[in-house]
Amino acid sequence: MTTQNKTKSFAERLVRHFQKHGFPDVSEAVVLHVRTSGNLEYETVSAEFIHAESQGVAIPLARHFEFRFIECFSESRTEQEIREKFQADFEPNLRRQFPELFFEKKNYLFDENASGTKYDVAIRIGRKGPDNVAKIVLLNDPGASFGEFFDRQMKTLDEWSEICGGLQAAVGKLGLLQI
Repeated sequence: MTTQNKTKSFAERLVRHFQKHGFPDVSEAVVLHVRTSGNLEYETVSAEFIHAESQGVAIPLARHFEFRFIECFSESRTEQEIREKFQADFEPNLRRQFPELFFEKKNYLFDENASGTKYDVAIRIGRKGPDNVAKIVLLNDPGASFGEFFDRQMKTLDEWSEICGGLQAAVGKLGLLQI
């Protein structure tokens, strides 16, 4: 378990928020500052990801994106354990879809096959900034309740806007957007 100073960290408050609002299995969150490596376009990155997948080689995530850990929280692991296992826990299915999240083609991703300590939900908070930086949260939800919720609820853009607005309001109330 990790907290910043003697107050709850952003990641812990986010986990607790989702637990309180009907997602009891959300147990871990990693908050990332993600920047593109250069002036990249979605089409270029997506095409390279598709090509890598078709060739059966690793998705070139690190070639196009720089990840900086902002913070993390887990009910069962230390920050050091999370950092050591991060590459293995960042599911290939989420990696494959990452350009869609970063370049704002999708607002969230989830991998229904993730299990154990694997991250199965990725959410972009807000919009990508002019400096090509996005705030991304990875969540571990072993019971898949979060993914099932999105499956049921994400039928129209209006529904997503309402939920995203609620998330941003909750994040804003917690004073979390200044990470």
